[in-house]
Amino acid sequence: MRPRHRSLLFTIALVVALYLVWRKVRFVFIVPLTPWQFALLLLVIAVIIFLLLDHLINRTR
Repeated sequence: MRPRHRSLLFTIALVVALYLVWRKVRFVFIVPLTPWQFALLLLVIAVIIFLLLDHLINRTR
């Protein structure tokens, strides 16, 4: 996969992760996270989504 496609795929994964977290925020009144913890949580979710999408796109069987 070309680097441009990988960065686009990671951007999509990051947006999906942000959407998933933001959708749940309205149900939580108190979130004891510092901004760094929130950024790390978003990054971990984005990396997981990126790896799943990358695996689905680049299947080699």
